Amino acid sequence: MIIKEFFSRSDDLTISIPYLMPILVERLNAEDLEGTDGLPDVMKPPIVQKPQVMSELRETSEEVRLVLAEIVTVIVS
Repeated sequence: MIIKEFFSRSDDLTISIPYLMPILVERLNAEDLEGTDGLPDVMKPPIVQKPQVMSELRETSEEVRLVLAEIVTVIVS
């Protein structure tokens, strides 16, 4: 909540974003969304095929995921 408040009150986020993005990727397990890391190229689906199911979420707390989504919304807006 403190980080969300910091980002919502900050005028320039460009300095802070490089520190925040790796944390978001780690907390949301977003490095390999398709679940294809480590697969041979022959077994990987074509690039045009979209994933049907997201890989398992690392963050199990719904409240924390909600705050992370709010932080991303603040960054994008």
